[in-house]
Amino acid sequence: MAEESGFFTSVAGDRKYNAAFMNRKLHESLQRKDGVLSCDGELVVTKTTGRDLSIATGAAMKGGIYYRNTTVLSLTLSSLPLMRKRRDRIVLHIDRYMRTMKVTVLKGVEATNPVVPGYSIDDDILLAQALIDYAGGMYAVTLTDERQMRPVFITNEDSIDTLSEGQTYGRVLKEKADKINAGQLDIAFRKFIFVGKGWTDNSRVLYSFALMSDGLTMLLGTSGETKLWRSYDFGISWNAESGVTVDSCIWAIVLNGTATFVAGGSPARIYRSASPYMGWTKVAENLGGESFSSLLVIDSMNMLAGCDNDVYASVDGGMTWLLRGIIQNEDLVRIRVLESLGNGIILAAGQGSDSIFRSNDAGATWSTVKTLGYGVSPHPFMKHINNGIVLFGFEEDARVYRS
Repeated sequence: MAEESGFFTSVAGDRKYNAAFMNRKLHESLQRKDGVLSCDGELVVTKTTGRDLSIATGAAMKGGIYYRNTTVLSLTLSSLPLMRKRRDRIVLHIDRYMRTMKVTVLKGVEATNPVVPGYSIDDDILLAQALIDYAGGMYAVTLTDERQMRPVFITNEDSIDTLSEGQTYGRVLKEKADKINAGQLDIAFRKFIFVGKGWTDNSRVLYSFALMSDGLTMLLGTSGETKLWRSYDFGISWNAESGVTVDSCIWAIVLNGTATFVAGGSPARIYRSASPYMGWTKVAENLGGESFSSLLVIDSMNMLAGCDNDVYASVDGGMTWLLRGIIQNEDLVRIRVLESLGNGIILAAGQGSDSIFRSNDAGATWSTVKTLGYGVSPHPFMKHINNGIVLFGFEEDARVYRS
């Protein structure tokens, strides 16, 4: 048959569509792109206690087969012998015999250095990878997000290439959409978000940014007389935020659950807001330090902060902070980035030093693992992708390193 069409009302049984036909056409209509849909809770996997996990609400597609979870799900990972480890995978698995798609745990093999189990490209949608470690009579679970988001194209009258000021969204031209889907632009979008209006102020320097949990509100950290700014409309307008008092700038902004934290100096201070719309409370101050210049959320209870070359830690969700360790490097002026690889492994880098530092005990002790030899960088970036893959970039000659 050269041409196919559907779905039409059946008259005397002349139009019949089986599941395979409908799956195939739905898959084609979605440009044959599978994965988690950008709606509701996006099926994010989080830890609760011990070996217990929760899976948020959300939806997904695989080959035209549809999945939706309307309530938060709970599951418990299998137990381990003492001093053993295991890597599991949490997936959406299609059982074609039972005709279901359900959250399933692909259990790995117990070992001192366990490997992640394989999965079916045809029947599984990855959600997360879990490393389970049973030592000292307590379970430690480290999660790595493995979700692949199906591209979302928000459409309107105009093209992304012809947006002008005041237009918030645009249609993606077919040529550009094809390149994005084929990976030819070397970028991957979960969704398109456009700032409706640019904001410039030659008297200020932008140092930090965060998108709040409501998906709409933004915070900017700057230098200048006012150092914290809030937008309620995707960046079209900005309002000065009161209640955060530092002299130099806001170096870092992070979210931990519904709470928001900002860090800056001088003096070195960390402030906390219980929600995106409440006031600010000072939760840390180091009068002998210049600036709290980096923040890292490890999980809901554990956080780290860099102050000059000192590392501070909170074990109560950012309510209180204590000195945990010191990076002994005479060139290091301030710690600008902290990144967790799980299991207490932390990486750090900062202004004044051309080295990358590593801690194997959650920030208590540090060693140098890489010296770049290209000068110093006031604003490096570091990102743990997954499975130990780390990207590190710095200003000098615009270099990016990969581990």
